[in-house]
Amino acid sequence: MICLFSLLLAYTNAVASDNKVFFAKQKLQVATVAFEKQMDKCFSNAKKISSAELQIDEISLEMTKTAIDYMHYSALSTCMKIQYEGFLKAAYFYKAVTPSKRMSDIDSFVSSTWVSELDAEYKFKQLPKSVQQYFEKLAVLQTPFDAMSLILELDNPSL
Repeated sequence: MICLFSLLLAYTNAVASDNKVFFAKQKLQVATVAFEKQMDKCFSNAKKISSAELQIDEISLEMTKTAIDYMHYSALSTCMKIQYEGFLKAAYFYKAVTPSKRMSDIDSFVSSTWVSELDAEYKFKQLPKSVQQYFEKLAVLQTPFDAMSLILELDNPSL
């Protein structure tokens, strides 16, 4: 009788564990789809900005590119905030209920995103305060924008 009870308890725990993993997987799938949809929305609404709109005659090309990189991350982070938080919650809940070796891709994605974003912020904070303030006040850089095209234009003004 005790063996049967132990077996039933073990089975119940396994089913509960499987249900929790299934729930976590569903949450992660829903959060991933919402994240991707919002990312598409942020990028599809990204404005193409010309270097003339920046009026950067007095600022070096390298400082401008550093500021653009940070402002791009900042605007995208603001646009993605709710979905990014939902994705992280779901990802780390999934990680908590599954073996960690399944999570290396998500960990890698999250950590590389954070490293890139924080590195851009660090470099931006090394710029003179007047340059930081100038770029932070530019309205065209407050919402997602096509940073790659802008950098290419700055690197190749003849394009």
